[in-house]
Amino acid sequence: HLQHASKALKEEDEFSKFTKIGRQLGYAVYMFYDSFAWAHSTGVYKFNQIKKITTNAARFWLIGLSFSILHGLYKLHQNRLKKDYFERASKSKSIESNESSSAHSEVAVLRRQLIQDLLDLTIPTTSLEYIRLEDGIVGLAGFFSAIIGAKTQWEK
Repeated sequence: HLQHASKALKEEDEFSKFTKIGRQLGYAVYMFYDSFAWAHSTGVYKFNQIKKITTNAARFWLIGLSFSILHGLYKLHQNRLKKDYFERASKSKSIESNESSSAHSEVAVLRRQLIQDLLDLTIPTTSLEYIRLEDGIVGLAGFFSAIIGAKTQWEK
């Protein structure tokens, strides 16, 4: 995640750069804390402050997800503006259809990631007690998020 954050520094769009870096740093710190939680849960090492560790892991996961959602919404908005521009400016049907198909596939990827992030959001928000959801609902959200993630990886 830190490598992706450093690559995001080259992004020209300032808001996109900000959200990409925020997302990657949030995920990196989350993974750091989560590795301690894993070590504790498997019995490799028992931490006295495990509640604080898991709370911090959830907070940084929430931060990473929030930046990811902001980035997705921003890119969807940018994509819509670009599509509107090409629809008005383009007089050639072939250019319009090429732009339209490219924009359509990008929108599909952005929407899928946004849905996955929103499903994942239920886990840290429930863990931090910002919202109250039944364990079954959180489990189903995690299950569907995992299916979306697996499908995305399979398509690569």
